[in-house]
This record gives sequence, C-alpha cells and structure tokens, in this order.
Amino acid sequence: MKHEDIVNLIARSAELPTRRRAEQAMRAVLETLAEQVGASAARGLAERLPLETSVYLHDVTAPSHHPSRDVDGFLDRVGGRLAVTRPDAIRISRAVISIVTLVAGEDRTKELRESLPPSWRDIFEHRRFYPIPPAPPPA
Repeated sequence: MKHEDIVNLIARSAELPTRRRAEQAMRAVLETLAEQVGASAARGLAERLPLETSVYLHDVTAPSHHPSRDVDGFLDRVGGRLAVTRPDAIRISRAVISIVTLVAGEDRTKELRESLPPSWRDIFEHRRFYPIPPAPPPA
C-alpha cells in the first residue's frame, strides 16, 4: 500500500478534515509509539511500511526518557502533540495503529503488542479492518 493510501484511510477512519491533518496525526501517533516501544520494535514495524510512512518511526527518543509506558501516558502525549481532547486522541490513535498494523502484517503487529504492557490491549482490540486496494497488474 502506498503512503498516500495510508494517509487517506487514516483521514477517513479518524474522521479528520484534511490529508494534512491526517499526516500530522500519523506522525504524532507513530513518533509517540516509537518512543514507547524502543528502536528495535519501531524498526521492525518500519520495515513493512512505505518509506514516507516509516520515517516517523526513526530517530526517536529512547523509551528510557519516557518511563511511563502505559497507554494513558501514550494518549496524553498524542493529545498534547495534536492539541486534541482525550476522546480525540483515542479515536486518532486507534485509527492510525489499526491501519498501520494492517499494512505491516499480523506478525509485526504481534511483536509490537508483545513489546507493550497489557494496558495497551484496548488500542489494538478495537481495530477496524479496511480493504487493501489490489496491487496494480504487472507491467
């Protein structure tokens, strides 16, 4: 799936008004997620994403600088980065994580989930499933 497709799905799923806002949301969620899971798990997820999407999982602060790895701390940081309410941070985070993990595949999603405390389950359990556009026919 192309980066543009991912952004469009996030905009629709998170009910965001523009592609620009969807891009900002994706960046906030993925950078915050990478801070929580650390470099190895972030790299594993990034390997399966388009370059333009994966860039948000690189060059982040190590998790030790953010001792609160619970989902509440994550949602507070996402909400702060986007200047949104808690319910909006939840909706946006679920949308971004749902779509990115769908693109990355079940094996990477499992690795990611296993690297996080149980309090994160709700973010992953509410995944919506989106059809992945078919690949273009070979030239």
